[in-house]
Amino acid sequence: MLHHLASMGSHLVVIIVSAGIAFSLPWAARHFLAFWSHVEHEIVLLMSVELAVATFMILFVNFLRRSIKDRRLAKIAAEAGLVSCFHTQGNGIRHQIAANKTQQGLGRPLRVIGFTGFSTFADPKSDLYPIIQNCLEGKILLANPFSDVVRRRIEQQPDPATAWSRVHHEDVASIRLLKSLKVAGKPVKLKLYSDLPLVRLAILGEHVWLQCYHTGLEVGTRPEYVFQHDRQEHGLYALWYQYFLKRWTSPLLPEYDFDRDELVYREDGDGEVRREAFDVAFAPTASQIELSGVSSTS
Repeated sequence: MLHHLASMGSHLVVIIVSAGIAFSLPWAARHFLAFWSHVEHEIVLLMSVELAVATFMILFVNFLRRSIKDRRLAKIAAEAGLVSCFHTQGNGIRHQIAANKTQQGLGRPLRVIGFTGFSTFADPKSDLYPIIQNCLEGKILLANPFSDVVRRRIEQQPDPATAWSRVHHEDVASIRLLKSLKVAGKPVKLKLYSDLPLVRLAILGEHVWLQCYHTGLEVGTRPEYVFQHDRQEHGLYALWYQYFLKRWTSPLLPEYDFDRDELVYREDGDGEVRREAFDVAFAPTASQIELSGVSSTS
């Protein structure tokens, strides 16, 4: 309704301006002829005016071309469902990003794909930290730090020992937080994948937040794209939502058993195929967390 009113208002303004120009033409012509009689022999002034007009026309044409191009790109972005793209990570931008994520995801199901999950939801300073503690349910996909692919990537780092220590610390923190939420009755699930991460993804209600992983670059410094669900056009929201579902339902990805620190492999249904120990010393058990007094608000 407001959009139609704004459109009608803009059309009315154009009509009024056009009528004003039309009625003012005779008056403008008389004054221009009087002005011309005084300056027709002023060569320097005429050249200056011509240069000024030429410069204005060049700038105006470039502005129109840029506007047309931007309008076309905006239309393509709208059809793809892209509603925001954050390039900088200053304090002001980070505060805006966190506020938007909280508004979109608080009290709703949360679905995440990440590497260790620490900077995504486990760090108290992370954007999703308050959301995961107040979500309706949580489904988390993280990289298996003991997989061959991840091990090889860590070994390729300039300082493999430091890199592994960081990954270990962050994974422990993420699993500890998820265990505490599980103990508190929050329906959270964790599955581990064994390939290299491609994207850091968070599905918050009708929005998907996406960042791409690149070798040698911190994912937090990469542009963050936001796609919104459009029930008519669908856009890329549906693509990334289906991407998450396909990965989550894959029988190749084991689910983490928070009570026994084991990876549980299942068939296409709920049938359990086998279990694998996930290094009990890697993180405390859920019962240990309960005894130590760790709660969902820690």
